[in-house]
Amino acid sequence: MTGYEDTRDPYERIAADLRSKIMSGVYLPDADLPSTAEFREAYKAAPATVQKALDVLKAEGWIIGGRGARRKVRPTQIRVITAGSYFDPKVTGYSYDILEVGGRTPDGDVGEALGGEAAVLRHRIMKDATGPLEVDWSYYPANFASGTQLAQPGRIKGGAGRVLQELGLPERRFEDIVTARGATDYEAAHLLMPPGVPVLRILRKTHSDNGRLVAVTVLVKAAHLLAQRYVQDS
Repeated sequence: MTGYEDTRDPYERIAADLRSKIMSGVYLPDADLPSTAEFREAYKAAPATVQKALDVLKAEGWIIGGRGARRKVRPTQIRVITAGSYFDPKVTGYSYDILEVGGRTPDGDVGEALGGEAAVLRHRIMKDATGPLEVDWSYYPANFASGTQLAQPGRIKGGAGRVLQELGLPERRFEDIVTARGATDYEAAHLLMPPGVPVLRILRKTHSDNGRLVAVTVLVKAAHLLAQRYVQDS
């Protein structure tokens, strides 16, 4: 790129290049990686620089082994998630814990989406067999959610979508705004984030019939573990 100067430390540039090669399939899951000496030659870098780059990728969960054992690409590192599928009761392999339920009048982009109105918050952490993957905060307008199961602590059999369906507010469409940023202390602690790894933040607006807004959700995902899939039907 003309005029661009990469000011990252050399180990960061090496880690980024190796990460890209793992994601694109140059280095396949369970495959042996080149030795440290081979990486040193390929990147024309000092041993300590290569080692630091490999330590970063190991901390992020991309590779396993090293320090006397042959390094390999960790198998099935990235989970590709179809938007919203893991809260569908028919989809197996995912679970969640309720962290908080209560009334809120949110601010920021959530408050703007809700028009400044009060809401019922359901705050959860989603997991699979490997550990935590996502924390989310779902806000349901209080004018219909108060006094329903949405406002009660604990899990909802059949999920929030069932409650909305029974209220005559079936989920018909969602709109996502996706950004990437560093993790907050709260997010890093709950998602067990390695240092320096970003998160994906999704602001989701869910609409029912006639475009009525029935939920605003903030989903924060560990970017090194999840890829988000969107499908547009014609």
